[in-house]
Amino acid sequence: MPNKSIQPSASKNMEKAIGLMENYDYSDAKKRIDMALALDPLNYEYHYIKVNLLIERRDYEGALKELHVMEKLAPDKASVYSLESRCLINLGKNFDAVGKADEALEHDRNYMQAYENKLIALQNIGLINDAFDVYYSALKVDPQDAESYAVLSELHMEMKNFDAAHESAKKAINIEKDNIKANNMLVSIARVDGGIEDYIKALSDAYVNTHYEGYIVQLTNCLYESGNREDAVKIAEKFYKINPGNMNFAHNLAHIFILENRIQDAGKVYKNSIKLNKSEFTNLQYITFLNETEQYATVLKNVDELIERYPDNDGFLYNKFYALSRSGDHKDALIIIKLLYGQNKDSILYKVEYALELALTGNSDESLRILENFEELYIDPWISMSLWSLYSMLNQYDRANEYAILAMENGIGDEFLGSFPLEVIETYLEKGWKIQAIKFIDALIERAEGELQDICIACKGCILGIDDYDKGRDILEQIGSAEKIRYLLLFKLKFTDVEINNFINRYKNEKL
Repeated sequence: MPNKSIQPSASKNMEKAIGLMENYDYSDAKKRIDMALALDPLNYEYHYIKVNLLIERRDYEGALKELHVMEKLAPDKASVYSLESRCLINLGKNFDAVGKADEALEHDRNYMQAYENKLIALQNIGLINDAFDVYYSALKVDPQDAESYAVLSELHMEMKNFDAAHESAKKAINIEKDNIKANNMLVSIARVDGGIEDYIKALSDAYVNTHYEGYIVQLTNCLYESGNREDAVKIAEKFYKINPGNMNFAHNLAHIFILENRIQDAGKVYKNSIKLNKSEFTNLQYITFLNETEQYATVLKNVDELIERYPDNDGFLYNKFYALSRSGDHKDALIIIKLLYGQNKDSILYKVEYALELALTGNSDESLRILENFEELYIDPWISMSLWSLYSMLNQYDRANEYAILAMENGIGDEFLGSFPLEVIETYLEKGWKIQAIKFIDALIERAEGELQDICIACKGCILGIDDYDKGRDILEQIGSAEKIRYLLLFKLKFTDVEINNFINRYKNEKL
């Protein structure tokens, strides 16, 4: 039982913590929660709130430690074991996640979240048939459970049964209109198995069903990437004006402004967000924006104050490292990334950045030593890109190509599709690796589908067209209609290579 004499003080700290969490001030919120727990360490609800904060910050290891405490406080609660299962999934420990999901179901056979976690873990392992068995067990518990139909849709999608995936997602939405997972599935199906209009409609319908801001972000990006830039800007501005304090809408409009090269306007949006929210999260967004737009001097001018204000958020220190490294101060950058990596040995990002910085300061042997036996089953596409960059720098083509392909396989996003493959190809061409560039493209063509496959075919045509115009033209025309080819050449293939651009200009003059 919580000690009643200390409850008022503890509860006040928790009230302040919840308010801070609502404003994304996670560092100060965590301090308040820890103060409350110091006064009332046996309060289950306080631990539960801390777990949710840690999960929100993607600190799954920290969340697991709290959940182990909660197990002792409430050993019969299925929700605790289910949350442990969820954290383990996010850490890529899927076999352990299955075990924790089973423990949750031992305590409550009707706990649907545990079924879902077990399904996802089995799916990640590749045991699709076992996952289907779990799904049918879940439906016996509750035949009207929308989440189960949404997960079934994911399973069908995994097996490329698009019609069955669509049907299951529709069943979920008929039961629960605002089910995010089911709406996500309809959006994914439209993207993979439909055309651009199907994708736009799916995103619009999903927003109407759920009012989830993420669909507006995807919609504006889709419109922009497909050439409908005016509507993209209008929609982004409309939703920002409706709610300027919404950080998703603010970030979305700023992103569109960046694409339009309206950097000052993007900066104004971020500065206004800081005025309205004055939170850790908005400050981090702004500093990250400055780095993304190569305003490194401004980052270095402002970041030390933010590091002092938010000492528990290493995102600000990382941004300082990034600004130093990109502005050429590799000596000081190495000191910071070495510190970050030393404090976070499990961080793949810091490990890769540390290795990169070592290579940039001339210590290639130590860089390679750090990366020995570096194998991750589930790796973030941006980490894969960094590994590609490192191995390209070290002229290790096979390893570079391995991570370039892995990045493309795991990074199916509009921005990602347009820029990274071109960066890989141009880097290879600059190094004189023309054959390797074609091998990279061929490997992607085998794995890709839809727009990504079209981009790869177009890249191959453009490269081969340098020496043999007719061959390049014939490959380009494998894509299909002149309209589709025109869209790719105008909006997706932004090469800097002079010879490739000469081929593209000749093709546009003759064919488009």
